[in-house]
Order: sequence, then structure tokens, then C-alpha cells
Amino acid sequence: MANFNSLQIAKAIVADNRISVSKGFLGLSTKVVYNPTGSIVKAYKKQYGVADGEKIQKLLTLPVSQIKDKELKHFAAIDLGNYLLEELVDADRQFAALRLYRYEQLHYAPVTDLLIYEGEEAAIIASLF
Repeated sequence: MANFNSLQIAKAIVADNRISVSKGFLGLSTKVVYNPTGSIVKAYKKQYGVADGEKIQKLLTLPVSQIKDKELKHFAAIDLGNYLLEELVDADRQFAALRLYRYEQLHYAPVTDLLIYEGEEAAIIASLF
């Protein structure tokens, strides 16, 4: 699990009215809540190799209905990869937000927009990663 404040997508998520962000004691911790269900949102950073990263990039361009119908494997994260996936998922899997990055020119550059899913779509996407 990653620190919410270390995510590049954190700034965009804070502006979303479906999410509440509150600082803990002395600002050392951050609590993120998905407002419609009141469940806690957890942050993840996962790295993938080139082959899996390219598959994930193609997969994220598909409508969720097509993703659901496919026979999909779960992608295996590695320690040092060319692709970075930042993901936020709430405890009941009714909300998921993610963005995929590719390492180029000494930093991770976004290759997808910020993608936000709710309801059944969020559960499908969260189960992949």
C-alpha cells in the first residue's frame, strides 16, 4: 500500500466531490473516504514489466463491458518496472481510480488519463490489479 500524498493522482482526486480527504494528528496521516458509501479508500503503486504494461494500457482503452467478457489473468507486479500503475480502491470495491505511467526520460510520464470507475465497473477493474 502506498501513501496517498505520494501519488501523482492525489491532487485530481482531492478535487472530486465523491471523495473526502482529512488530515490526521499533526498532518502525519491522511484519511480518504468514498462519500456515497463511507468506505475508506486505499492507495496502491504497482510496477509492471514492458509486456504486462503494454497489455494493461490496451486493456484500459476498452469499455468495462468488454473487459468483463474477456478471460483475463491478474497482472503480476514487479519491483522495478517500466510501467507504474497508481490505483485508489475503496474497501467495498465500489470506487476505483487509476492512471498508468511509463518510464521515459528519467521519470514516469502518464500514458492514460485519470480513469474513475464506480459500482460494478470498479469491482471488475479492482480485481485485475
